[in-house]
Amino acid sequence: MFTSKTKRRNLFQEAFLKKNKPPVNRRSALPGTGRVGKGTIFLWVIFLFTALYTLFFSPWFQITTVEIVGESVVPREVLLDSVWMELSGKRAFVLPRENILLAPTQGISESLILHFPKFRAVSVRRVFPHTLLVQIEEMPFLVRWCSGGPCSVVGNDGKLLTAESAERSYYDETRLTLIERSALPVVATEGELLSGEMKVWAQLYEELSQWTNLTLLKEAETPTRYAHELRVVTGEGWAVFFGTEEPVSQSIEALNIVLSQDLSPERREELLSIDLRVEGRAFLGFKNGGQETVVSEEGEKDTLPKEDPSQKKKEKKN
Repeated sequence: MFTSKTKRRNLFQEAFLKKNKPPVNRRSALPGTGRVGKGTIFLWVIFLFTALYTLFFSPWFQITTVEIVGESVVPREVLLDSVWMELSGKRAFVLPRENILLAPTQGISESLILHFPKFRAVSVRRVFPHTLLVQIEEMPFLVRWCSGGPCSVVGNDGKLLTAESAERSYYDETRLTLIERSALPVVATEGELLSGEMKVWAQLYEELSQWTNLTLLKEAETPTRYAHELRVVTGEGWAVFFGTEEPVSQSIEALNIVLSQDLSPERREELLSIDLRVEGRAFLGFKNGGQETVVSEEGEKDTLPKEDPSQKKKEKKN
């Protein structure tokens, strides 16, 4: 029943030691879990190297096909060569540009618009895993402005470009020229001004043949870039003067009315010019020096004398 003093002292000492003993970290007590081993680090390095090689250097993501979508006068071979030229070389001196993930889609789009001024828009997108799709939207005509030096074309951003790229033979059928007789040198900041006149000329050339039986020569003239008028020559040899501030459809409608109602085939052979720069009127010039003025119904309304309100009041009093 009774324990000795020595035994009781040993029991108290064991209890005291257990109470003050620090807790054991069971996880750290397991073998191999105290710190990351060299083998684990080596495996991670191998994994990352394999992943980077697969993504950027392996043939799994290499571009093998470039597809051109959209109609263009530029030969397909020329376009493909331009795209592959942009894909050649490296990024940061190491990464291949032919990789589908690293392909410079924006750079390809800007380069094509710069080198082929007839393109209105170019979009480039990736089709995984091996294809680059290039979609092209082309303008019906390419217009160059010639005045006091080399001819110029206007890019989509409104900036003037030299017309060297517009002189290629595949543009011959769709290239129009606008000649400024003042021979003022073209200033780089006037791209937006020239662009407006050039768009009107291209629209006139395209729509006139659709709404009339006329064909136009591919050269038009303007006295100066600030005149807002064009002189075009028809296939029959006579000229038409248009105001570029009027809607093109309205000018073409006025010309069509004059041709169908006021000019017989015999008179058209003697025709020298038709001037449509004044709204509601057409001024006809003939080879024999004769001139005529054709006034539309709207023009007649504009020329009617206006009644004086004070005169009306006097008449009522009488």
